[in-house]
Amino acid sequence: MNILFYTPNKQEIGKQLQDLILSLIPPSGLEVFRTPTDFIKRLHQPIYFVDVALLIFSNREELREMVSLSYLFSNLRIILILPDHQPETIALGHKLYPRFISFVDSHLEEVRMVLENFNTSNQSRKMIKSSAGENVLRTEKELSGLPPLIPVNGGFALTPNKIKNRRRQE
Repeated sequence: MNILFYTPNKQEIGKQLQDLILSLIPPSGLEVFRTPTDFIKRLHQPIYFVDVALLIFSNREELREMVSLSYLFSNLRIILILPDHQPETIALGHKLYPRFISFVDSHLEEVRMVLENFNTSNQSRKMIKSSAGENVLRTEKELSGLPPLIPVNGGFALTPNKIKNRRRQE
């Protein structure tokens, strides 16, 4: 599992979460960002093999800045650690469509469980080529329900047996 981790310099919870993450994954799977500028630069690069973005915000303004760039998060599972329990902060956080929300004054054990769950689900995912030639991740369960594919003109098609069976059904 690969994680993008955004944490402001002054947050003690950031150090605790970084230690927690490193207890679950190797250091090569973690990219740490301390400033919004560095994190935003990274989001403008391809994120093919990034699975999770774990974001800690020290104030509502930082959160608001990230929400304005929410289109960059469209393919990521997000865990948010919000600075306070204010309804406006929580509403802003939901605009990033997180999979999990916690707070800086909450227990980190919940975040650990969510990361372990993500890590378990990632281990069963495999990269395959879609019919459009794009790389997509699929779980073993999803793959078992798909018919076999053969390469055709840069894309993929059903195997001849599947085509014959479909014609018989029509």
